[in-house]
Amino acid sequence: MECKVMYMYKEELEKAVNKLIKEMEQSMLEEIHGAVCNDSLNDFDCIEKILEIFEKNGIRCSSRHDF
Repeated sequence: MECKVMYMYKEELEKAVNKLIKEMEQSMLEEIHGAVCNDSLNDFDCIEKILEIFEKNGIRCSSRHDF
């Protein structure tokens, strides 16, 4: 019985995590779209904004973003 409960909990946890990831992806895509569509940003500032979005969400840009 305990094993079945743990399996059910794991299944629900996986669903919750997947939902959270999809929401995060959607939010990031909306922010990136906003940066790309922002005509007040030059190309450099647009890329800088996209890199900031990545970093804000825990996606490291390595040494490529050292300026």
